[in-house]
Amino acid sequence: MDEVSLLVSQRMESLQIRALSSLDATCVLLRGHLQNGIAWVNGAWESERAQAVRETALRLHAWSLAVYLNMKESISQVHYEEVLQRMRHIWLTEVGGPRLQWCCLGAISGCFLGLSLGMTIGRKRLAIGHLRLPGMRAIVCRDCHGIDGVTMAEDIPCPTISGPDQIIVQVRCASVDPADIRVCCGYGRVLRRHLGKYDPTISGSEFPLVLGRDGAGVVLEVGDGVRGFLPGDEVWFAIPPWVPGGGSMSQLIMLRGLKGGDDKGSAASATGKWGTVVAHKPRGVGFEGASTVPFAACLAWEAATVGAKLGPENTDKKRVLVHGGTTGVGILLIQLLSAWGAHVTTVVGPHGAHLARRLLPQENVLLYNEEEGSGDEAAHGDYTSRLRWSEKFDVVFNAVGPILSEACLNSCREADPVQGIPAGIVVTAYSRPIASDTRGLIVGALCSVWTYMRSLILSPLDLDGCSVGWMDAAVAQEALVQFGRLIESGRVIPVVGKVFPVGDAELALQHADTTDPLGKTVVRFSKVAFCMTAATLEQRSVVLNGGTRQSAWLLKE
Repeated sequence: MDEVSLLVSQRMESLQIRALSSLDATCVLLRGHLQNGIAWVNGAWESERAQAVRETALRLHAWSLAVYLNMKESISQVHYEEVLQRMRHIWLTEVGGPRLQWCCLGAISGCFLGLSLGMTIGRKRLAIGHLRLPGMRAIVCRDCHGIDGVTMAEDIPCPTISGPDQIIVQVRCASVDPADIRVCCGYGRVLRRHLGKYDPTISGSEFPLVLGRDGAGVVLEVGDGVRGFLPGDEVWFAIPPWVPGGGSMSQLIMLRGLKGGDDKGSAASATGKWGTVVAHKPRGVGFEGASTVPFAACLAWEAATVGAKLGPENTDKKRVLVHGGTTGVGILLIQLLSAWGAHVTTVVGPHGAHLARRLLPQENVLLYNEEEGSGDEAAHGDYTSRLRWSEKFDVVFNAVGPILSEACLNSCREADPVQGIPAGIVVTAYSRPIASDTRGLIVGALCSVWTYMRSLILSPLDLDGCSVGWMDAAVAQEALVQFGRLIESGRVIPVVGKVFPVGDAELALQHADTTDPLGKTVVRFSKVAFCMTAATLEQRSVVLNGGTRQSAWLLKE
């Protein structure tokens, strides 16, 4: 045992000696390298090149100091009044007047041309990628020469999610709005073409252009950043006429730039890029009826709440006249204002008398073109005479167009300063003209670029509401939410003029392009949508929460 302990102690001493020797050798080596490095640095510092660098730095410092002192002395000797006088003289003699105007015009034109050229050259073209996708059916216009260019296409590229703020909706039904007829004739073309230039997800070709301003369907795919919507949710949506890439009359549609969604179930709504708005479809109404409401609801809600400044609290007992009570917007205005307690009168054609009298009492329905009527219709007399001798109106809504501007003004109540009664007002309740369409090629293009820049700068700051002047984002969202609640409560009933299959695109547009429309024409894309067949006027009913109420009216000619 003693021998083992002795052997272990000898080995430990040997290891200690080796470790100390290695440590001493390492220290000597590091000390040598450190001394060599210090010697090299000292040699480099004392070299001719280092001395030249130091001398150059000293000369540069001296030159900078001299320049600073000279500038300081020169500035102290400047006569500012003389400089201002010389600048004023140059401005008045060389710059001011027509030269300044031409310079500004040239600068604006140059900026516009440079921006357009840069966007066009540097833009990513996705047309090749689209060709690899399967085609879908859509109702499109091939040109801007009227509804003769409308057809049903089967090779439109299917949309795909390319950003976190996008959703794809499978369209079950879409409605034909009067704005679609105007789009076929060039409405919003300049603005739509220039907005499409600045979005890489939009294909380069303007045509074929998908029609449709609103619709209803089922959410198919949702981006990671979208809240409040899940695949399988039933939604309805509105799309302004100037949105590049087309509208709602296709089997699939992608809504871009969604924001404002929440997790409130059936109350979720969101606004998207270029003024689109989407919300959950109200319960108890089919896709046909729901597809007729969104775009007209936005126009009606803006006309009532923003244009006329009406609401549930101040509408009771007011006298209201709606010109065009059988149009999509007029039908919603009549029911909305009646629900708020207003005394509503409407002017319609004899063809829509039966529909108007379902919405209002018979004495509140005035007919024009009385010579075409018969029986009770002819007994009412000329509607202009009745308006002339009846009590005037607080608010007159024009849901037809500029052609009735004078008639609307003649129906307004005159002001009575003694009793403190203000004069009646006329409110526009249809799609208004777009400035870029009437300003010519160059000025219209400048208006379009300014609109895009305005939306690009202000929209992220929540200062501009919506993208391009459709209406305030809060107004559009509130319109869909409030009309959804009114429909669920039974106080507003959608009216469907006629339902066409997607293969009868031309017939659907021709039916909508009439002088006396009744409700809105619907195009059905999916066989899953409710099938409604009826005689002259059918009233559909559903059972919800234990009670039966009206869901939608389908008109058949």
